[in-house]
Amino acid sequence: MKASFYSIGRTFLDRGCPSCFLFLFFALLSSTLMGQGLQKKAVTREDYPLWHYMDAEAISDDGNWISYRNYYDATDSLFVKHRKSAKLYSFAKGKDGAFIANHFVCQTPDSIVHIVSLKNGVERKLRNVKAFMVSKAFIVATEYGEIGDLLSVYTLDGALLRTDTDASSFSLSPDTKFIVVAVKRENSCQVLLVSMEDIKKQKIIAESEKRGPFLNPSWSEDSKAIVFMNYNEKESNLFYYNLGEKKLLTFCTNAIEFPKTMNLIPSRKLTISKNNKRVFFKIKQRKELDIVRKENDVQIWNAADKNIYPSHIVTEGYSKNPK
Repeated sequence: MKASFYSIGRTFLDRGCPSCFLFLFFALLSSTLMGQGLQKKAVTREDYPLWHYMDAEAISDDGNWISYRNYYDATDSLFVKHRKSAKLYSFAKGKDGAFIANHFVCQTPDSIVHIVSLKNGVERKLRNVKAFMVSKAFIVATEYGEIGDLLSVYTLDGALLRTDTDASSFSLSPDTKFIVVAVKRENSCQVLLVSMEDIKKQKIIAESEKRGPFLNPSWSEDSKAIVFMNYNEKESNLFYYNLGEKKLLTFCTNAIEFPKTMNLIPSRKLTISKNNKRVFFKIKQRKELDIVRKENDVQIWNAADKNIYPSHIVTEGYSKNPK
């Protein structure tokens, strides 16, 4: 057929009709374009919310499942899809999605954590969840309680293993073998070290009746040390616990080495150095040293100042900034 077409084409051109051939070619081309033009549709304002863009998020360990997010004009949705069977799960405004041991876990704005088995499609829900973390075989969640926050540990099938009342904060070790929990008791505050291998086994590594609640527990990279703190306007304390030595070290802000005008910042994360010999933390000026001003106070401006007086009031000479 190729040889016949070539022969016919050559014969047609050799007869002196190249212009006819070009005319026929462009006529067919224009007809095709006109047919395509008839399929176009004008976009109206009502069509705008239908536009969206996609963002890939994660892939399962076996490579068979992917999660992605579709962003729309006023909302977004989290999707989980099997790459071969096209099986699909969707979660409106879902966040913190993660694949773990043939399960997919995420949270929706109604304070529900969704646990979906990717093997059988069974979905379980944890309600009243404030925040959560996943380990190799567990889900650790802080939940809204009637009096205070609860800390609960669940299996991936949604079975409850442990609950601690009045939990102020927690942190899961990098190797997922331990969890440290700061709790409030009736007459004291405690820091508990809980083994994930034996979830009912715990050890009190710090306890206080006067210092106030313990805050911001954080682990070293090798899961061998923990640092946490408590905060008070007059005196704050920094704690360092070594799991191998089973020893607790304490540093007080009233120590001679600590600047007298400064205090710890309870909202900032504590960090342990890689060699487990240093702790990094943020400090700022004590609240009692803040200048209290009234609306009727007389203002005296110095024209030679680098910043105008209203700007100086906002920054206070940057004395309030964390350091």
